[in-house]
Amino acid sequence: MIKNNEELDKLIKYENTVNYIKAQRLSWFGHIQRMPEARATKKIFKWNPLTTRQRGRPKYRWEDITGPWSNEDQKLANLCPG
Repeated sequence: MIKNNEELDKLIKYENTVNYIKAQRLSWFGHIQRMPEARATKKIFKWNPLTTRQRGRPKYRWEDITGPWSNEDQKLANLCPG
């Protein structure tokens, strides 16, 4: 478990933290895309709830976080063997 920023810096070898996190998310996205449709993880990823959300500030969704860059980089994820 990482306890402070110095340990994080050593782990990612002093790369830009934001870019490192984006790369990890993209890697996970590509991993899920390559999974068979029968896998529970892929079913949950593609699941769409039947009800609406409660009033108030909307919660963040995976699509909100990955949306701006996943469409462009999805092609890259499909090309890179994982």
